[in-house]
Amino acid sequence: MAGHSVPTRRIVLFTSALGSSLAPFMVSSLIVALPTIGRDFSADAVLLGWLTTAFFLAAATFLVPLGRFADIYGVKKIFTAGIMVYGVSAFLCAMAPSILFLIAARFLTGIGAAMIFGTSIALLSLVFPEEDRGIAIGTNVTAMSAGFLLGFLAGGYLTSSVGWRGIFLLVIPVAVLVTVIIRFMIPGECALARNRRTDTRGSVLYGGAVFFFIVGCTSLPSLTGFLILAGGAVAGALFIRCEKRNTSPLFDIGHFITNRVFIRANMVVLLAWTGSFAITFLATLYLQDVKQFTPVIAGFILLSQTVVSIIMGPFAGRLSDRKNPALVASAGVALMLSGFIPFLFLSVDTPVMLIVIAFLVQGLGLIMYQPALARIVVSSVDQERYGLASSTVESMRLIGITLSLAVTVTTFSILLGGSTITPETVPAFLSSTRLIMMVFSVILFVSLALCLSLRPGKIPMNR
Repeated sequence: MAGHSVPTRRIVLFTSALGSSLAPFMVSSLIVALPTIGRDFSADAVLLGWLTTAFFLAAATFLVPLGRFADIYGVKKIFTAGIMVYGVSAFLCAMAPSILFLIAARFLTGIGAAMIFGTSIALLSLVFPEEDRGIAIGTNVTAMSAGFLLGFLAGGYLTSSVGWRGIFLLVIPVAVLVTVIIRFMIPGECALARNRRTDTRGSVLYGGAVFFFIVGCTSLPSLTGFLILAGGAVAGALFIRCEKRNTSPLFDIGHFITNRVFIRANMVVLLAWTGSFAITFLATLYLQDVKQFTPVIAGFILLSQTVVSIIMGPFAGRLSDRKNPALVASAGVALMLSGFIPFLFLSVDTPVMLIVIAFLVQGLGLIMYQPALARIVVSSVDQERYGLASSTVESMRLIGITLSLAVTVTTFSILLGGSTITPETVPAFLSSTRLIMMVFSVILFVSLALCLSLRPGKIPMNR
């Protein structure tokens, strides 16, 4: 990409941050609007659940293939295409005549998100020098958190004032603005891969493996879920076999297996998200069904984590520029782990202020390890693999989210037997939650150990 002047970097950062904030905004605002959408379409809880599942399913399935396409055809080009797909899918969502049409449109949104998530970090890494990447990635993560927060706040207002379709209509002008900025204010392109051949077979097998894995996890602990997971394992094995024989693979397994920093950093991302994501879901149930708080009060308590991420995001990114990013990431995981302590001893009488403090600590930990780990992963590969590295980090995050929810739902299914949370089942819910948090704590501890073992090499740091 021609011209890496300071003004150009700022425009790229603004564009990437604004584009990256669209997905979390739509996810959180849609959560608020789900009851209204359910009434409008007479949809049950399962169909409403697929509005979110379809998005994550599409994003995780297409992330790595589209990240590789970005390396081949241009990071900026794929990022721009993702923004355009976002705008089109938002229009289709706003015009949806049925719940099934809306689910299909959300799947298309997930494909657009894969284009954006798979290229945003790569785009910043190509434009910003190594010593300034941390703060750029940290700012991008902050924008995502801000989008998530704004979605919660604006989603309720838009749904009650103009209707839930207004959520999607608001996204369209933002997508148009980002597209115009990219087209007229950011010159050049980034087609860096020496080998320009696409791996269609590998892309299909990889997408199939991820698709079956996520669907299987969401179907546990049923027999169908295990069978679908087995299908995903077969597709994964075929993918590995295909990649080893391919002269132009989607994922150069031989190269990445020898890249210990890349493998370990991605494992840290996977384990960190597996061990932390479902805490919000557990806390939501605890605050409303055990503490009997209203959804509004519970929402404000949960948003404390997001607020910390927004405030501390740029600082955390700059810290990973000035200090060893592996140590910064390790400190973040350790903070996240320490924020779990109140949940390990959760009871009906646990003070609410203790829960708030725990979420503040977790929010700080989350924003510390995200940009640092992303910086380590991208810096561990050469430039022609930046798109692939960026999309791999996001894939690990989405798969970790799926695993986190799968562990939670499976545990509840076994110990609660599908029962709703009532005064009679509160003791069983609390014991299940404590067990889940023990499992998550072990996962985070392993993540911390791996993080401490990282040796990211010679990453330039500002002093």
